[in-house]
Amino acid sequence: MSSRMLRLLKWVGYPLFALFAFVVAFYLMFPYDKVKTRVEDFLSATGDMEVSIAELGPSPLTGVKAMDLVVRIKDAPGQGGVNPADTVEAAEGAEGGKKAAGPKGPKGASYSRVLLDEVRVGVGLLALLSGSLDITFDVEGLGGTLEGEFSSDKKKKDWSVKAAAEDIKLGQAKILSKKLGLPLMGGLSAEVDLKVPGGKMNEASGTLRISCKGCSLGDGKKKLKIKGNAFLSAGITLPKLRMGKMSGEVKVDKGEAKIQSFSAKSPDLELKLEGSVQLRQPMGFSVLNGYLRFKVSDALKEKNPAFGLLDTALGNAKRPDGFFGMKVFGNLKNPKFLPSRVGPPKRGDLGSSSGNRLAQK
Repeated sequence: MSSRMLRLLKWVGYPLFALFAFVVAFYLMFPYDKVKTRVEDFLSATGDMEVSIAELGPSPLTGVKAMDLVVRIKDAPGQGGVNPADTVEAAEGAEGGKKAAGPKGPKGASYSRVLLDEVRVGVGLLALLSGSLDITFDVEGLGGTLEGEFSSDKKKKDWSVKAAAEDIKLGQAKILSKKLGLPLMGGLSAEVDLKVPGGKMNEASGTLRISCKGCSLGDGKKKLKIKGNAFLSAGITLPKLRMGKMSGEVKVDKGEAKIQSFSAKSPDLELKLEGSVQLRQPMGFSVLNGYLRFKVSDALKEKNPAFGLLDTALGNAKRPDGFFGMKVFGNLKNPKFLPSRVGPPKRGDLGSSSGNRLAQK
């Protein structure tokens, strides 16, 4: 090796070694306990959720790792939930889970608990130097995994997210069951690719795909209740309904998330969902405008006489095609359901004589 090359390696190698030593020392001496407290306080500041992290430490290459992260999401009024006075609660359903203590909330409030076993976050240093963010994340929890990346531009305020979830156990995601009012089970997989120019949700574009393996609804104990219905306001007990193959795709364009397809079919049940969501910020206030059609098989009606009440209870929602109809409206934070044989008017039909009828295919 020439002397010139040796001198070059000397002037390049020493600074690189010094930088490596600095990064190692930084990671070893970083005050993770103080950062953990700051992160918990920051994520809990809105009052809509509370976050507790058992342990926070370094992850390879400019990243951090959180272990046993407990998120308690405040339930909407009337949703019920967990009394936060209980310091230990099982974050598990029939599909398994683990127990962990979580933070306490105001007395009288109710929360839905989500336990994440491990969360790893990596930060791109080059993006930070320009004032932007380039973050990768990898989450293990709820029996499955979630991984993806988030990036943002400080000057333009643009941000985007790409993520993929695999085999998330819905039985451990209690918040979904509470919103539906019935236990929801199965393994959920999903992919999302979303771009938000200027940070404005009404300008967002992208796609969302979901599928569910072994999904089911109900457990033979919980009751289906529909407010405002004389027969169903008290509720009827539903057995475990097999959903079979369930999948859906949503396309987002200029802040409107249109359901391209969403259906499920099994020997017990058949359902279809159509409509759209007008995205808002925060996301919980996004406006729903959907229509759900479902039909229970004759075999299931014979096995479970309770389903015979549907013809009486939802007679005004029985469609010519044999399906029952249900309007889905309100916002994502607190959706509402209204039995109806016709769905909401389609865009462009408002004010027309046929605007209040949905094509019954």
